[in-house]
Amino acid sequence: VQAGWEVQWIERFDGDGVLLGYIGSVIDITDRKEAEERLRLRHDEEHRVVLRLQRALLPARVVSIPGFDVATHYAAAQNAFEVGGDWYETFTLGDGRLGVAVGDVVGHSLDAAMAMGQLRAGFLALSTFADRPGRLLDAADSFAVSHDITDFATACCAFLDPGTGAVTYASAGHPPMLLVPEQGPVAWLDGARSAPLGTGLGRGRDDATAVMEPGSVLVVFSDGLVERRREVLDDGLARLAGLVDICR
Repeated sequence: VQAGWEVQWIERFDGDGVLLGYIGSVIDITDRKEAEERLRLRHDEEHRVVLRLQRALLPARVVSIPGFDVATHYAAAQNAFEVGGDWYETFTLGDGRLGVAVGDVVGHSLDAAMAMGQLRAGFLALSTFADRPGRLLDAADSFAVSHDITDFATACCAFLDPGTGAVTYASAGHPPMLLVPEQGPVAWLDGARSAPLGTGLGRGRDDATAVMEPGSVLVVFSDGLVERRREVLDDGLARLAGLVDICR
């Protein structure tokens, strides 16, 4: 059978239900194949556009200050047609501290990516007026609610002091940050937890504090790094902790 043609076989039976044989028919499926190819190409192009948009909404560079080296990495979902609301941001505070934040707007769609861009931009603008992470998350929650950006997003934020190594942090429904010292056991920073952003439920958020010794690494990530289908979140967190322990 030539390309663009498809053979269909129909069974023939006698009155007693005994198979007599098959009748074959050849159908020209050229139009269908061409339509399927056009649809595939359109989906591929739409996905490339959305990914370019999503990456354009992320920071063009990261902020670094003496005493801390900052590295970031963003990877799209394995599903080629999924985009999401994951974001990160780095910034400096007026007192010389370094701010880092990671967040995730619920959903895997263009709407989630657009909401991510709005929330990240608002978060960065609000960081100018925040003196602690809990207060910044409060402001970001109010911003999300008042501008109807999203009704569910997670985020975590840390202010790092280069002089003392103090890490002041807070989380709004986000996976905990992981502190990896040069020597000794890794530690999950699981204090100062509160409701996700966009819910209006977490006002008056607290902070928690840890200390980064010289040579330590602070790992901040979104849930896509550790979540797997048919697996509890604790398994993914344990896998990450084991991996960074091996790699240091």
